[in-house]
Amino acid sequence: MRIITSVFFLCLASSVYAEVYKCGDTGHIVYSDKPCSDDAQVIKIEVYTPKAEDIETQQRITETYQEESKYHDLLALRQHNESLKKQIQQLYQQRDDELKAFEKKIYRYSDTQVATTEYGLLKKMRKMSADYQARMAKLEAKIKENTSKIAEIHFKN
Repeated sequence: MRIITSVFFLCLASSVYAEVYKCGDTGHIVYSDKPCSDDAQVIKIEVYTPKAEDIETQQRITETYQEESKYHDLLALRQHNESLKKQIQQLYQQRDDELKAFEKKIYRYSDTQVATTEYGLLKKMRKMSADYQARMAKLEAKIKENTSKIAEIHFKN
């Protein structure tokens, strides 16, 4: 008898019902859990409880989506890293080309001394070198960040 009573109360507890009232008050519609006036209308709220097989199907769809999403995230990060590596190679080439152009304007007196007839050339060279280093550091930091994200995605699996 206790089991039947327990099952009855469990069934009763799982079908919770709350009344909602709709009232028209001075041209405005008000919803409440208690009647607002004598002309309050009871609004019937039906709660849809999906079948267990529908829930399982949706869970499988969600899991598939999450796996595909991880795959696409990994692919995008790897492609971005490849793009960044190409940018680094282009930056190397650009720097080499600029250095060759600067070298044509420099005269060497010895292994440690250089001179030029162009005013400010050495300053331009230092600026070019600093810009290059800053850009390289930024690209390498982004590659490192992407690599960490890739490792994190693999670790979650």
